Amino acid sequence: MNKSIFEYHEYNCPLSPHLFIYKPQLTSIFSISYRIFGAFLATIVFFFYLLCLKKMFDLLYL
Repeated sequence: MNKSIFEYHEYNCPLSPHLFIYKPQLTSIFSISYRIFGAFLATIVFFFYLLCLKKMFDLLYL
């Protein structure tokens, strides 16, 4: 009765429901896309900030 997870996996029993059995919902697609776009936008803003800092130090210490 004390079988490990690996022994259950040998019988091709899924340990949890697979992601592809769920129909993607519009709200979840928007949520994921907003997170990806937000991370991309934050990266652009961060590099622009670093570029501005570099330009500022170049102007101050010429």
